Amino acid sequence: MAYKLTWSPLSRDDLRDIVRYISYDSPRRAQAFALRLIAHADRLPEHPESGRVVPEYHLPHIREIIYRPYRIV
Repeated sequence: MAYKLTWSPLSRDDLRDIVRYISYDSPRRAQAFALRLIAHADRLPEHPESGRVVPEYHLPHIREIIYRPYRIV
C-alpha cells in the first residue's frame, strides 16, 4: 500500500536554503544535490519504513531520511 508524502513548509524552506547555500559555490551541484535528495524522499510512499522514525516525535508514521552532508571540494 502506497502512502502520501507531505513536505512540511519548514522542510521545503530548509531545502531551499540548502540549495541557495550550495549554489554560491556551484549552481550545478546545488541543483544536482536537490534532485538527488528529492529522489530519495520520493521513495518513501512506496517504502515507508525506509526512513527512520523522527526522534523528536517518536511516532512511527513520521519519518526522516538522513542524507549525506554537502562538502565543498
